[in-house]
Amino acid sequence: MGLNWFNTSEEEAFAQTLADMVIAGFPGNERKNAKKSLLARAKLIDNIFSKASEYQKEKKPNFYKKAKLGNVFRWKLLENDFDAEFVDDITHQILVSMK
Repeated sequence: MGLNWFNTSEEEAFAQTLADMVIAGFPGNERKNAKKSLLARAKLIDNIFSKASEYQKEKKPNFYKKAKLGNVFRWKLLENDFDAEFVDDITHQILVSMK
């Protein structure tokens, strides 16, 4: 097992990009009730899941790198005042889309 196995810099950058997409798609006043606005943002969410799936196919990250990606994504959304339940759900779905 090489040291690259633990190098998560690409996954961290990708997680930041996905989180930035979510943050840009939800104005500040909608973040605490993001689940209610989710239907209106279905295209954005589908795009995020597609990007995660494409990333999985291209980069083939191991489970450690996926965990890091999910953690960075989750915390960035929480730090930007998103509802914790919404954050947990979307993070879970992103990781599922990367199987």
